[in-house]
Amino acid sequence: MSIRTLFASTAIALCIAATAPVVSADDGTTAGVSADIDVRRAEMDDSMAAWHSRVKAHDAEHADAGDAVDSAWADVEAAWADVENATEENWEDVSEAFDDAMDGLEEAWDDATDDDSST
Repeated sequence: MSIRTLFASTAIALCIAATAPVVSADDGTTAGVSADIDVRRAEMDDSMAAWHSRVKAHDAEHADAGDAVDSAWADVEAAWADVENATEENWEDVSEAFDDAMDGLEEAWDDATDDDSST
């Protein structure tokens, strides 16, 4: 192989490499994390919609008994606002806070509806 052929093939390889997009090892991981967050956020949104309907119906039937449920629901709504504005950097904390708020809502719901067989 002549030196001219060697330089020509090296030059072609360098030109191709210079125009190819730069992809780091983290890019695939970040895309995966973003997709996971989107899936989890959609699940949370579904949960919010279901609970919104339940709390609204419960409040309509029991206007005087909703204090604990209403308070827990307010906590969930605040946590949901954080979920909607979450970034990858704070996702774990925000997601955990939302789950904790949902647990509190479920507990308040169980306590409030314990004697009520219609809910």
